[in-house]
Amino acid sequence: MTKSVLCSIIKTKEYKENTNGTFSRKKIDREDFFSVVGEKQAWLIGFIAADGSIGKRNQVNFSQSGDEGLQLVKIVKSMLGVHGQIYEYKPKKGRVSYSISFTSDIICADLSRYEIVPRKSLTYKFPSTLDVSVYPHFIRGYIDGDGCVGIYGINRSPYLLVSWCGSSDFIEECSERVPFNFSSKTNFKRSPGVSEIRYYGRKAVDVGRWIWQARNLPETKKIKIYKEFLSDYFPSTKYAVYQRKKEMAYLLLDEGMSPLNISALIGVSFETVYKWRRQREHTD
Repeated sequence: MTKSVLCSIIKTKEYKENTNGTFSRKKIDREDFFSVVGEKQAWLIGFIAADGSIGKRNQVNFSQSGDEGLQLVKIVKSMLGVHGQIYEYKPKKGRVSYSISFTSDIICADLSRYEIVPRKSLTYKFPSTLDVSVYPHFIRGYIDGDGCVGIYGINRSPYLLVSWCGSSDFIEECSERVPFNFSSKTNFKRSPGVSEIRYYGRKAVDVGRWIWQARNLPETKKIKIYKEFLSDYFPSTKYAVYQRKKEMAYLLLDEGMSPLNISALIGVSFETVYKWRRQREHTD
């Protein structure tokens, strides 16, 4: 068998030729994945920024827990064409975690252009190299990696919450790039150097429409919760009634009526009307 034939067989069996003329098994098929950044690349950059890590010798690691986490790891594995198994870790308490890892100088060099470097957790900043057109897909990936989307107050007045955490600089930069100017506070400090951005109610709906606008990105648990809220609670009869009563209370407050009298008139608890008045005073 000639050397050329041997080389062709080795390459078809998922091996690659090294610079020194030797061969080693491929660990990833799509090392050029981030050479051009579109929706999918921006989503994955955000996902890695939130929940991936770069280790020694340019090793890229992903880890997620639970059934949803397993699906996310499978999505990343498929996107990049990662060879090898998904590792499973079963702790004595808590959910099972799943992880993959691979080594790639090319991938790590590309990721470094988007601020993804070793030990980035407390220093990560919003990547200035990203085009504004992919901002929502980047943040969507970040939320899928380590964000929160939930429906709360179902038995009373349902509302949507969208939030994510990160370094204080990153969260501040995110709030500046989300294309909505909200009068109330959205950034909150969690610990030294770490902050959280939160959107509630209608703000969460508006931001969600911007974040989850793309149709060809992974259908994860977070977007399913968002869609559930839109279909079941917004604009639901219950939610619409709540909003009308709130608007009526604002009008009556502007006319000088007391929260106690408003409560009796529109059939809402005094505590709720009082809370609305405090919110109105804060926004004014």
